[in-house]
Amino acid sequence: MLTVAVQPVPRWLRTKGFPGWAAFLTTVRLVYGILIGLFATLVFSVARLATILPDHDEEFVEIITSYQDFLTSHGVSQDQVRTTPRTSHWKANREPGYAPERTFGRLPFDPNLTTTVYR
Repeated sequence: MLTVAVQPVPRWLRTKGFPGWAAFLTTVRLVYGILIGLFATLVFSVARLATILPDHDEEFVEIITSYQDFLTSHGVSQDQVRTTPRTSHWKANREPGYAPERTFGRLPFDPNLTTTVYR
């Protein structure tokens, strides 16, 4: 898409008297400039998000609490809602074909899927 956006630039530069190689190099520099600008904007946005996120900490807790209340009101026990998976559960057995019940539940079991996931 960027190539399509800058495609008219070399033609315009050649009509203004630039040699072909200079028009090409100018266009390449323009493309790199646009990419650097996009990257800088992304970095700035992520940095800004990192400064804003702590201000919304209480809202995240509120959302999680309401989701837990929703699960509890729809038949999920408090123990299941409050329990989080531990890494030791996943480290306990990783051979192909292993499907922990709490992860896959009653879904159809596909050993090829777990082999792909664990390798």
